[in-house]
Formats: sequence, C-alpha cells, structure tokens
Amino acid sequence: EQGTCLSYLVMAHNRAGTSDWRFGNVSNAVWNPTSERMVVDQVCVDNSDPATTVDNLQSSVSYDNGARKHTVTISWAWPDVDDEGPLTWNLYRAEVVLPSVTYMTPLRTGLQGAPGEVATFSEIESALSSSIKVERSYYYVLIPFDEVGNSDYLVREDNSIQVHVDDMFWDDPQNQPPREGCRDTNAENFDPDAVISDDSCTYAWDARLQNDLASGPFQQAGTVCIAVMILNLLMIPMLINKYKEVKVKIKRKRARKARSDEFEEFYD
Repeated sequence: EQGTCLSYLVMAHNRAGTSDWRFGNVSNAVWNPTSERMVVDQVCVDNSDPATTVDNLQSSVSYDNGARKHTVTISWAWPDVDDEGPLTWNLYRAEVVLPSVTYMTPLRTGLQGAPGEVATFSEIESALSSSIKVERSYYYVLIPFDEVGNSDYLVREDNSIQVHVDDMFWDDPQNQPPREGCRDTNAENFDPDAVISDDSCTYAWDARLQNDLASGPFQQAGTVCIAVMILNLLMIPMLINKYKEVKVKIKRKRARKARSDEFEEFYD
C-alpha cells in the first residue's frame, strides 16, 4: 500500500534448510564500521499518480505562404519539482474532448526540462492523413509520469489546450487583391461597397482564381492549352476529309475488281 516502507533480507541456507546468519545481505544496506552494524535504507511503496500541471500553456497558428502550409505551435513552462519528485511528460493530440488518453499513441514521450524553462512543440501541415488539416480543431494534452512510471492518464484543464486551424491564406499580403479599386479612392474602378469597417477589403468569391490567372506559370499553361485546342480544331476536319477520300478509293477499287471477276467468269 501507499506509504508502506520495507526492506528485503537475503540469507543463505544449507542443504538441511537451516539458515546460516553469517552469510546474507539486506536491500539498500551499507556497513557501518563504527557500530559494526548494517545501516538499512528502507524502500517505500509509491503507487500514487502525479497530478502536476504545467504553467502558461499557450498555442498559436502560423502560415508560410512560400510552402503554402500551416503550422501549429504550443508552448509551456515546466513546473517546479514538488513532493511528487522529478517528472517526465508525454504529449498527445486528439480531435475530440477526452477524459483520458490511456489508449492513445503519444506524439512525444519522455519530455522534461528545468523548472521555469519554456518548451515548445510544432506540427506542420502535410498531405499525410495523420497531419493537421485546415478548418479543424485539435486538443493537445500533456500527461505527467513519475520516476517509477505512475500515471492516471487523465486530461486536466491546465494540461490541455484547444487549437483551431483557420485557413490563413488570405491573411498573407501577397494573396490579397490589389488596393486599386478597393481602398484607393482615386482609382477609376473604386468600389466603395468593397470597403468594410476596419478599412480592409472584402474578397470576391473568385479572388483566388483571379490571383492564379495573374501568375506566369498559369498563363503559360493556358497558352499551351489554347494552342492544342486550335490544332485540334484544324486537324480533326482534315483527318475526317482524308478518311472520306480513302474510303472512296477503297470502294472504287473493290468495284473494279468485281467487274474484272465478272468478265473472267463470262469467258470461262
């Protein structure tokens, strides 16, 4: 039971089963030459689960316009060492609120640090099904473990945080529509209805398409597609006419052969 302290004594026995007290040892014992006795450091049972929480658990979501990927970053400060002793931590991620993470696979294991030290963890969006995705919410949970591995795997409020990954594509200045016609009052195509209260612009439903149409690679691909389409319009009628000419020639050849066969039968 919790709080019980004990030690283990190992003694020698002869073949008759009699203990020989001259030979043996005690667990965690050290010989004291002054008192000529063994000083025993008892081992106390520890089956209590740590309930420590980290400090200042925070989260942030960022967007890299060059890589076109979102990144989730969480940070926290390691707590002071209390009566539960030095701890290690596992980090988990879920898409629903859970009371416990007993049967989940952790993202990281064995995390630890000096008291007050700030730790961070980041996840980058990717094509993998296990990766973070846009317009989804995630729950990151830290679970403490003591030196002997005790843990109740319970999700505590101060050790968990919710993160919602918003689509931040339009937040990048490079992806926003030009100021002309939106915030430039001197422009010929100025649209006052496009300006909202915070002096920013509302985006048209096809704004991303317009942004792609203005890019060089997209225009080059469009030029190639139009050229292929024109070639098809020119070549298909030519091939149809060629097919008709060949078909007529084959028909005439068959007719001449049929007449030749009739003359041969007549003379035979």
